[in-house]
Formats: sequence, structure tokens, C-alpha cells
Amino acid sequence: MISQGSLMVEHQYLYIFGITIIIGVVFSLPIFKYLDDEVHAKRNTGMDGLRYFLASFVAIFHSDYFVRYITTGKWETIYNDISYIAQFAVSIFFMITAFLFWGKISKKEDVDWVNLYKDRLFRIAPATIFTALISIVIILYLTNYPTPSNYLHAKDVFRWMDMGLFYNYPPMNYFKDSWIFLGVFWTLQWEWGFYFSLPLLYLFRKNGTAFVLALMFIFVYLIGFIPALNNIKAGICILFVAGMLCYELIGKIRLNKITCEIILLVSLVGIFTYQPELYSTTMLPWYFCMLFAICKGANLFGVLSFNGFVRLGNASFSIYVLHSVILYTLFTWMHTNNIINEPADFKLVYLLGGFGVVCVISSLCYAMIERPFINLGRKIKL
Repeated sequence: MISQGSLMVEHQYLYIFGITIIIGVVFSLPIFKYLDDEVHAKRNTGMDGLRYFLASFVAIFHSDYFVRYITTGKWETIYNDISYIAQFAVSIFFMITAFLFWGKISKKEDVDWVNLYKDRLFRIAPATIFTALISIVIILYLTNYPTPSNYLHAKDVFRWMDMGLFYNYPPMNYFKDSWIFLGVFWTLQWEWGFYFSLPLLYLFRKNGTAFVLALMFIFVYLIGFIPALNNIKAGICILFVAGMLCYELIGKIRLNKITCEIILLVSLVGIFTYQPELYSTTMLPWYFCMLFAICKGANLFGVLSFNGFVRLGNASFSIYVLHSVILYTLFTWMHTNNIINEPADFKLVYLLGGFGVVCVISSLCYAMIERPFINLGRKIKL
């Protein structure tokens, strides 16, 4: 008999998309209408649905890592396809950020920088600080705080509240697995870096398309001569520039809806079958065409605009920042209670249930913490 683990290795895409779709369908039920946001005419619901899938890929990808680390002490995975699309998801998040925020400043003669950064603070701080706080509480519980051997310093606690600005967090209370809880915050450090670069980029907005193309040329052809930027760092910079280029070309290239849908479909098929090299120029045409099509209104023939996917897309930031805390805690509890003693014990139903728990908690975080603070930030004018 073929084991469930072997089937998952052979059909990784089937399982990850199956789980993501099942949870999305569940969240289309009326009970989850608290996730609904006002949808105006210009809102790109396809982008919202995309965000859900991207955050889901990262969360499901980390599930196997957590189980193997908790049961064997080794940080590894056997699911190469899932590993690829999780890193692909992070790449697209970088591109989306650049697309949105270059779009906010490139056509304006006068940018209200104070309120722009204030809005970013109210968008990022609530979920990240909440994640840090519950992480600290869980770590203190797991380390039986307080005992004479424990150590908890206020400077470490405040350091964990930095919203991803500096990353490289100190171990909390000497707990060796502290790094796992805010591990995904490394991407927030890059996001903040891009936000802080916006005033400099703004100086070159007059010839926006030429400027962005020049940036692309620099990062593709010349960046190799700068030792401080390795291939991954250069690749991430290319992703941000590609997002900016996407915005520059969105109004210059006219395509009808069906053409955009075909471009999106072909791009996704190419990405998932060919798996172009991450953080390289090979990925660029595939990733760019995919995002460009969605920005032009493609939604994969309606799939990405499905109500359940859009709802969870609203909560995608909470899914992204909270999933490590939730899954590590859940799987640690299952290991302690002899439900999962080795990786082979990890069943598909545990993955489905674990991801479902992530989505429920994240949806509540969005509705009760994220959205109220976002609305509060919009009301405050500095």
C-alpha cells in the first residue's frame, strides 16, 4: 500500500491547492461575513484572492518544516514543489508592494509623506505587535517561566515589537526555538526598506518609465559588481523594480479581458511546471506577466474573485505573520501528546485542520485588531 506521505510527495500541487480551495469554500459561508470589506468599483478583487493563495502557500509550506523540526530536530522538507511555490509567493508579495506604492507616489506632484508613513504604521503595527505578544506569552509558558534559570529582559521584549524593522531577534527567555515565531518577519524588513526608499525614488518620477527601466538594467546587469549584494538580495531588488515597472506599463499597454486571462493562465502553468529559478532573471518574465495580467483585471476566469478567497485575502497579512506561532504551538502540543511522534505520523487531515485553525484565528485578528486600527489610522490626519 502506498503511504499518504508518498502520495503527497507525488501530488504536491494537488494537495496544496486542494487544501487552499477547501478552506476558501468554507469561508464563503455566511458565518464569515464579518470579513467582508466595502467593495468599490475600482477594487481589484482578483488581487485580494491572489493574496490569500500566496499567504496560504507560505503557511502550508512551513507546516512540514515545523513537524520535522519538532519531531527530529532537523529544519528540512521533502516537498520541493511546495517549497518552490512558497518562495514564489513571497516574491509576488514584494512585487505587489512595489506596484501599489510606486503607484501612490509616481503621478503625484505633492505627496503627504507623514500620513503615508502613518498609514503604514497603522497597517503593519497591530498584527505584528499582536503576533510578538502572543509569541512571548507562549514561549514563557513553554519554558515554565518564572524559574530561577529563566531570563526575561525588557529590552528583548521591546526588540520583538519592532514590526520587522531590524529582524534578527534575540532569543526570548533562552528558548532555542525563539527564532521560529517571528521567522517570516525577514520579508517585512525588506518591505520597510522599500517604503523608506520611496522619497528617493520619488525624485525620479518625472520620467518614471525610463527611470524604472534604468533601475532594471542596473540590477540585472551591473549589480554583480557590488560584493555586498548577493544573488538573493539582487533578486529581491529586481522583484521590487518589476512591480514598479508593472505599474508604469499598466496604462500604456491595452489588452482586453480575455487576453489578460490567457496571459495569466499561461504564466501560472509555466511557473508551476517550469519553476523558473528564484531571485534570478529567469523568473522575471513569468512573474511579471502573471502580476501584470492580474493588475489589468484578470482573475483566472473568476476563480480569484470567489467570495471565500477574497475574504481570506483581506486577512492575508494576519495569515502570513501569525501562522508560524499557531502551527508551531499546535504541532508541539500534538507531539507532546504523542499524536505526532515522527514525520510519517503527520496526516493530511492534520494539515487541513491546522491550516483551518490558522485561517480562523487570522480572520478574527483581522476583524478585531487589523481593520479597526486601519480605520483609525485613516481618521487621524497629521
